[in-house]
Amino acid sequence: MGRKAIVLTKDELISKLKDYIENFGKGENNWTLDSYRLRKDYKMLDKDLKKILFDMENLEISDCEFFDINTKELVGFHTLPNGLTYLGVISGGDWEYPLFFIIYFDGSTLRGYIPEEGNVFNKSFKAAYGSECDIESPRDEFKVSDKNSIRKTFSHIDNVELETTLNLDMEEALEVIFGWADDLNYNSILVNKDITDRIEVL
Repeated sequence: MGRKAIVLTKDELISKLKDYIENFGKGENNWTLDSYRLRKDYKMLDKDLKKILFDMENLEISDCEFFDINTKELVGFHTLPNGLTYLGVISGGDWEYPLFFIIYFDGSTLRGYIPEEGNVFNKSFKAAYGSECDIESPRDEFKVSDKNSIRKTFSHIDNVELETTLNLDMEEALEVIFGWADDLNYNSILVNKDITDRIEVL
């Protein structure tokens, strides 16, 4: 597993985050998160979230229709059967398809984690859909592993269309693939299984 956490109630996690929650006194559906200050103050959390390239221009922690995505089963405070309580966040820039991440407490500091299973981002490029060309070491063309990952993720796309797209110039292909991301769905069951498998609760 590698990662550790402690059993924490929702109220206990809220108390650790309340200084970063805007509109705190107005009810959870009105809460927003000051992610800039949070990442500045919690270096480990910032490092955790930098493992995938994405932007926090648009960010939601309360149930809403965000990018026409129903976020009810993902965002907000959740406690898993193993006792792990987390704040679910969905975030992305205007040019990106948003991804999902969590904030939790490991016993000494706030941490972040971006689940891979059930989440929507380009696993091969380690970037949100829309930001693949902005990674630290951008590719000039798809690797074989990139193509295989895309084939697996978008297996519902017509095979001729899929292969034709993969043979385009990479930037042009990524624009097409960004449009396909609209067909992908977050899966809260897989997300929570990923979290449970990766973070051990002490």
